[in-house]
Amino acid sequence: MAEVCTCDTPLGNTGRPACQKKYLVVKDLILTPLIGSAGTANTYDVSAGEPTLSTIQADLNAADPLDRIYPIRGIENVENVRDESIFQEFNSGKKVKVREGFKTFTGFVPNVDPVYVGKVKSAGCSAIGAFRLDTAGNFQFSARKSDGIVTTAYPIEIDSDTFDVRYVESTDGETFGMMMDFQWKETEKDSYLRQVSVNWNASDLQGLLDVNSSVVVDSATQFTATLVDDYGNPVEGLVLGDFTVTNLTTASGLTPSAVTETSDGVYQFTIPAQTPADVLELDASKTGFDFTKVKANTFVAL
Repeated sequence: MAEVCTCDTPLGNTGRPACQKKYLVVKDLILTPLIGSAGTANTYDVSAGEPTLSTIQADLNAADPLDRIYPIRGIENVENVRDESIFQEFNSGKKVKVREGFKTFTGFVPNVDPVYVGKVKSAGCSAIGAFRLDTAGNFQFSARKSDGIVTTAYPIEIDSDTFDVRYVESTDGETFGMMMDFQWKETEKDSYLRQVSVNWNASDLQGLLDVNSSVVVDSATQFTATLVDDYGNPVEGLVLGDFTVTNLTTASGLTPSAVTETSDGVYQFTIPAQTPADVLELDASKTGFDFTKVKANTFVAL
């Protein structure tokens, strides 16, 4: 659509401060759903400055996926360009601006495998936006307004209909990785873009790993669970306090008396004997991992 004009303010003041912020090349995206589990926008309070690392990491590990952030780190060959505006030209030669051109983001993430690409691809199935980190460590966001005091950082909205990622195979001269491109929402004006400097960087943000389980019930009081992430790596080093076991049939929690990691990612549990055929549920909690699929993989007591 064309730029909205107001007749009472014919021109914005053009003074510039002596020191202006530099908006540099984007290297990392922090994707997030636009609306969280509480039905409100996922935002950060920047009235007192930057969002802190502890706040960011808490959102990274949020219990509900709608409240999480999903970092995409180390993006190369970034282009973040707005197309030329669309004009209608008349027979007289006069042109009238119809709307601004769309702004498209493209980039390549080297050395990530097809499993990772599949996970990022799913982002296009919902309403999402992105915070951005540039090469100087600035945190970029949408103010959703072009003037006044900015107190809230909104994710820059992405047009999910345009979100496309694809796996790129290796060649003799180029490495494998993920190509991504999308358009920012038409309502996201360049004048809404703001940034604050942060004292953390993308290396502090490691996305969660999804964990899978295979459970073998050994006896009335023991079962063995093998835990691996989606990339096939064993999930090691968990201890008794990381796990919960629930009898879904009786809706009661169980307290394992022992958990032993017998080999990498293989855990043997000792629990009180349950009624045969009762449905049991294993769950775990540890920073950096998502055990949703482990919890969903119920099993039956002997």
